[in-house]
Amino acid sequence: MPVLSTNVRRVLVRFLDGREFPPHTTPSKAETMRADAMLPKDGHHAAEVSLSLMEFGALVCTQLNPSCDECTIHDNCAWAAAGFPKDEKRPTPQPYAGTDRQARGRIMKALRTAHFEGTDGLTKRKVLDAARIDGGDRYQPTRVYRALLKEGMIVYNEHTKRVTLPR
Repeated sequence: MPVLSTNVRRVLVRFLDGREFPPHTTPSKAETMRADAMLPKDGHHAAEVSLSLMEFGALVCTQLNPSCDECTIHDNCAWAAAGFPKDEKRPTPQPYAGTDRQARGRIMKALRTAHFEGTDGLTKRKVLDAARIDGGDRYQPTRVYRALLKEGMIVYNEHTKRVTLPR
């Protein structure tokens, strides 16, 4: 099952369809089927692709200021080939502060930092602490942690007792 976050959907619709934004606020059945068909069949590799697309959309192919000049897929991007046409209907920004999206982003940022620092991941406690938002739902860190595990976006190693990004 593909992960169709806001970032992933934006990357795919720009790259494949030449549109600035997805046409609907929630993924359509056709959009889900297309994304699923593009993913590797192996769950581990599918999670790696999904993670890469999420990060790419968050860091390069952003909603307001995409870094098209630095984009590694620019030459094959349908949106770039079409001259970056602007959609008439702009997406309504969703609230972010305090949401599960923010908590997920905090976990992914902590694990990305640990990865680039060359560590063997983080303890579960540190991951849950990263997801904790002041004044937030006390169950949110665990809920978000479990969802990321289920989606294959993060991995818990029973032997090392560490959480990492998929390798």
